[in-house]
Amino acid sequence: MIDTHCQAEEVDAELREYTKEEPMPGEDGGETYSYPLSSWVFHYKLRIMEWIVLLGFELEIYQPYEFAGMYWVVQHYISSRILHIDRIRNHLLHQATKSVPGEWTAQQQDTLAYLTYLSIEAKAQHDLVAALLNVCQQYPSLHIPMLLSLQI
Repeated sequence: MIDTHCQAEEVDAELREYTKEEPMPGEDGGETYSYPLSSWVFHYKLRIMEWIVLLGFELEIYQPYEFAGMYWVVQHYISSRILHIDRIRNHLLHQATKSVPGEWTAQQQDTLAYLTYLSIEAKAQHDLVAALLNVCQQYPSLHIPMLLSLQI
């Protein structure tokens, strides 16, 4: 997966030359580009890592004392995915400010709606995993297995 991400960044660099993409000002004062392909790869890389950890619960490979740690790992992956979705949304909104006001294309509107859906979904998953983590930390003697099958 690392090779795929690196290859996507290389293709993004080539696309940037053809599209003449202008950088967006970053939060740290630097400039950042959208990296559309590598952003997609990174998003799915995070989702796959979440799935792998969650499948460990379904396959019952974790011991009860490992539950809290594994929920923390999933929560970290989801937090990273939320930040990444917000980064993608910021680039889309920045790109939209350069177009004629009020003339968003249907594709831009669909993309924004999809990003909103992904953001809401990830935040709900984050809250659910945070609650499960809290239960495991507060009541370690209960040995609570995976309470819900998270269909991410």
